[in-house]
Amino acid sequence: MHAVDAGELAKMKFFEGFTPHHLAQIARYSKRIQFAAEDMILQQGELANRFYVIKTGRVAIECNAGGRRVLVQEIGPGEPVGFSWFFSTDTMHFTARALEPVDAVFFYGTLLREECELDRDLGYEMLRRTSQTMLERLEAMNKLLAHTLADALKKSA
Repeated sequence: MHAVDAGELAKMKFFEGFTPHHLAQIARYSKRIQFAAEDMILQQGELANRFYVIKTGRVAIECNAGGRRVLVQEIGPGEPVGFSWFFSTDTMHFTARALEPVDAVFFYGTLLREECELDRDLGYEMLRRTSQTMLERLEAMNKLLAHTLADALKKSA
């Protein structure tokens, strides 16, 4: 893994608008990483201590439903994955699987959360962006549930 500089982060959609100072803080906790197609990036139930921002490639956000993998959302370049770390030190709520080769930036979430607690302006920006990501996942889950319910009602009719 190779460190990422603040300038590279500034070009990523998720980090647009962060101050140069905050980008430098965030960059200290980052590394480059690659995944092959079908690699598990995160697994539901794992320790929530990291997150990624996708540089290239596509990633499936999935959940376990009755022992089956269910696609919740598909994400790509510039999009983040794995924000359970920001809200608790518990476990990941979703699985993320590479659909094709993926280049990403890895972040030490628990260390970055400590930095956010010390610098409230940085913490606010991260909270605002992670909350938006969580809202998008919730909307994707709502669509999935509505579709699943509609299919179940059609079958029972």
